[in-house]
Amino acid sequence: FGCLLGMSCLLFMDTDRADRLKKEKELTSIFQSVMDEGHKLVNADRCALWMADETKKESDELWSRVVTGTNKKEIRVLKNVGSVVGTCFTTGEVINISDAYQDERFNKQVDAEFQYRTRSIVAVPVKNKEDGKVIAVIQMINKKKEDGSDGVFNDA
Repeated sequence: FGCLLGMSCLLFMDTDRADRLKKEKELTSIFQSVMDEGHKLVNADRCALWMADETKKESDELWSRVVTGTNKKEIRVLKNVGSVVGTCFTTGEVINISDAYQDERFNKQVDAEFQYRTRSIVAVPVKNKEDGKVIAVIQMINKKKEDGSDGVFNDA
């Protein structure tokens, strides 16, 4: 009887895990759709949804599985004031940068890794409705004018 009880507990644990994985896949799909449409609405070349790593109690990272314009499965950055998305996450303020290479928070190594040239950035905190806590950051990169030339994100 004890063996059967133990196996049933394992069955429920596996079911919970399967449900979590299914929900995670669904959320990633929803986030991907929102980001795909979102960057088109503001005429951004790329965008990313950055989330706090809640799997580790004292994590100092933000991660994204939703990054347009790249085939990387997951990207992680430090959640500190030394980066654009980290500063946005930490302060809860919108950050609008017209020239990324002139801003000390911008990490040029990311451009080198992705063989890309970032020019303009806007980072917007996503806050929990109940307590106002920042739970994510939406980052749009390289605003494009209607004619396809480089632009800057406006403050409106």
